[in-house]
Amino acid sequence: MRILLRVIVWCLIASSPALAANQIWIETPTDGTLVQPGQAIKVVIQQDKKLAPAFFNRIGLMPTPLIAGGEKVEDVDPYILSFVIPKDLGPGTYPVIGYAGKDGGKIVQTDPIFLTISFGQIAELRFDAPRGYFEYVGESRSYPVKAFDKEGRQVDLSNDERGAVEYSTSAPKIAIAEKGGAFTATGSGEAWMYGSYKNLQASMKVSVMEQSMRGDLNADGAVDSRDVEILRKYLNTVPRVKKDARDLSGDGKIDALDLRVLTTLCTRPRCATQ
Repeated sequence: MRILLRVIVWCLIASSPALAANQIWIETPTDGTLVQPGQAIKVVIQQDKKLAPAFFNRIGLMPTPLIAGGEKVEDVDPYILSFVIPKDLGPGTYPVIGYAGKDGGKIVQTDPIFLTISFGQIAELRFDAPRGYFEYVGESRSYPVKAFDKEGRQVDLSNDERGAVEYSTSAPKIAIAEKGGAFTATGSGEAWMYGSYKNLQASMKVSVMEQSMRGDLNADGAVDSRDVEILRKYLNTVPRVKKDARDLSGDGKIDALDLRVLTTLCTRPRCATQ
């Protein structure tokens, strides 16, 4: 996310007219400062010493998710601006960019700094769904956990923390856990999925539908063009589990042969849905 924000910020800077580099910069807060929603922030902007004191008469902060507008100029030597972080802003890393101008002349901008909203210590893990669901054996879906502090606010997990979350299931014959919160159905029935980090654990029940008929990949009681479209998405791939419902030929591959077999199983002419 941080890399993406930097790209967006530099695109904004590149498109700004009459840009002059290194004439102003943000002294405080420093890059990477941790902040909280609702917190009042003071931004100190310094200018090149070659310029006359209080040289600029237009000063402000570029609009970003962190700064929705309404910043106030409190002083001009150095330039001090203040703003309040929106209370509903979620965890993440956000840019702050200052700008300055004189009369109708050129505008200069600071290099961006990035402030990080990260709530308190992790107190609870939750799956981001009330229940897991798979339509057929072999289907994979992503069910990563989210972390929350003791106030119920979401905590932004770092890459290392996300990698440290361990996923598992109560019944590998029903579903297995893979990397990063991905799960794959291995058989019809119900099981529990778990996500664990340190001494915390989240759990969620998962159901794998039992096919009423061979080839009914979306479990709607018919084999039709909808099932054909599902199979097309996975052509020329290798099943992750045995008895994958998409491997209709049973040769350990999902390919054009399975597609031909599926079309012979359609419940209506030309695999029509009605």
